[in-house]
This record gives sequence, structure tokens and C-alpha cells, in this order.
Amino acid sequence: MVFVLDTLVFHPEHNGVANRLDHIKIDELWAAYQVHQSVHEVARKCGIHHRTVERYRRIERWDERLEEIRAKAQKKADYTLAQAMTDSLKLVRAYKQKMSDAIASKVVCDEDVTASELEKIVKLEAFVLGGVESRQEIVGRFADWSDAELEEYASSGKLPARSGSRAA
Repeated sequence: MVFVLDTLVFHPEHNGVANRLDHIKIDELWAAYQVHQSVHEVARKCGIHHRTVERYRRIERWDERLEEIRAKAQKKADYTLAQAMTDSLKLVRAYKQKMSDAIASKVVCDEDVTASELEKIVKLEAFVLGGVESRQEIVGRFADWSDAELEEYASSGKLPARSGSRAA
């Protein structure tokens, strides 16, 4: 005969020792593990011995399941980002084509479309494609360093020998 008391299953032949959790409690442990991947934290939060939590972590493959969930989420995020970039690129190219058509049909004269407007569209297109939007400057403690000093610092982590006010 088997008795179920709350979330533990007791077998009289095991002298009343609990040896298995029901599915509701296992789901509670799994939910807690998803929030904080610590056996001891889950044990404390759910009121179950840490060895029992560890056993279910292994049996239920929680680490592998979390890895699969993260991989699926990353794939979905990558797809969503790629779709958004595609939509943005379509808009930029459609606008660029409208500008080109207007200039070609002389609906808009060359003076109406300035070089800076065209440059902005080209830069925007490059940015959407993953290029840089504009030239970047280093501002701050590295601003007055030479390229050689920056490369040395990046490769070795050693600050360059500098004098007085030029010290980093």
C-alpha cells in the first residue's frame, strides 16, 4: 500500500522514508531552478533537501533543458533582429530609389536633392547593413595615445611610459 501525503510519496516498505516527489513539486523545483541555477538556492526556496534537488536536476536534465531553451530563444531573437534589419533596409532602398527616380525624371532638380541628403541615405544604408554610421573618435583617457601605444596596451595590458600631464 502507498500513501501520498502532500508532495511526498511514502512507501511503508521503506520505513516511511520519502523517495519520490510528485510532478507538481518537481515542476516547482524546475521553475525555481530556471530563475536561479543553484541547487542550494532551489532547496532553500522550496524546502527540499539539496541532495534531492541535485538528484532531480540530473534525472530531469535541467541544465541541458536550459541550454536548449536559451538556444531557441537566441535563434528567435536573431531571426527577429534580421527581419527588422531587412525591413529597415527595404525602406532605405525604397527611399533611395524614389530620390533617384525623381532626379532622373526631372521632377526634382539636382539642387533640390543635396549631396548631404544623398550622403545621409548612403550612410544609413551602410549602417543598416552593419557598417559604421560615421567616423568614430576615441574620447577620454586614450584620446592622446598613438596607434602604437593603443596596440601595445591592447595586446599586453601595460600602460605606456608617459610623462607628466600625458599620463593615463
